[in-house]
Amino acid sequence: TGTGRGVMVIGMRFNKNIQESTVIDTEEKLVEFSKSATPFQPDAQDYFIFSRGGVDWTKEIAHFVVGRPAYDNWLVDHAVHEKKVDVIDATKTIRAIHQTCKDGVFAGHAPRLDSGFNKNAINPRTNKKVSNKEWDHGTTNHAHFSSEIKDGQVVFKARGKPPGGARTLPASAPPVVAK
Repeated sequence: TGTGRGVMVIGMRFNKNIQESTVIDTEEKLVEFSKSATPFQPDAQDYFIFSRGGVDWTKEIAHFVVGRPAYDNWLVDHAVHEKKVDVIDATKTIRAIHQTCKDGVFAGHAPRLDSGFNKNAINPRTNKKVSNKEWDHGTTNHAHFSSEIKDGQVVFKARGKPPGGARTLPASAPPVVAK
């Protein structure tokens, strides 16, 4: 990682339209299934991997409903602005397949009792309702680093000047070997 003490790994999802039940029981079937998946949009992250100690979940994170609008963007924005957390966009190295059925790619935005909950959540740091400015840097494009596969290895690249300040990789950071 870079200059932070914690790491958050995020990634954009790839949508795969399915109309009927599909059995994927081998790695080969999974690879074939994912080939026709299409990248969605940078503000729709499907996974978050945190290192231990990077974020205090009891004091720093608002109470959100997972799967509803804005929680993913708030988490990413929060981590991007944290000096102690390096955010890595792993979209090119970890593929998250989002199986899209008849309810479409915006199923989480459908009217429900809890639809507006996340936009009315209370930020535990300010004790105020979260605002639009708290998720405006919450996309994969705002990550400090990106990962990609080069010559059979996963390599990390620092991005220009993301919100929260540019980060650097230590010279001693070895590449991670992809299997």
